[in-house]
Amino acid sequence: MTSSPLPLVIAGPVLRHTQQAGFTLWLVTSELADIDVSLHQAQQAQNSNTTDRVIQVGEKAFIHVLTCSPQTPLAANTLYHYQLNFNHTEQQ
Repeated sequence: MTSSPLPLVIAGPVLRHTQQAGFTLWLVTSELADIDVSLHQAQQAQNSNTTDRVIQVGEKAFIHVLTCSPQTPLAANTLYHYQLNFNHTEQQ
């Protein structure tokens, strides 16, 4: 039996927490990856910063907890979109 390669994203993304100061996403990848979040509202890009906490839990399992902090607070009852931008990282 041959095994097929795992997809980059194994689980998620899952929206974990939101507040005016930003939001937190959770996902699992099969490789170490540098991930940035792009935030959009009404088809306009919003300036934001992303922090990524990574925990390796297996040979091919990396939990990412991404926190996106926009420069302008998120507004209530407003539709926002996000996009994950991946940069693969070689493991040392």
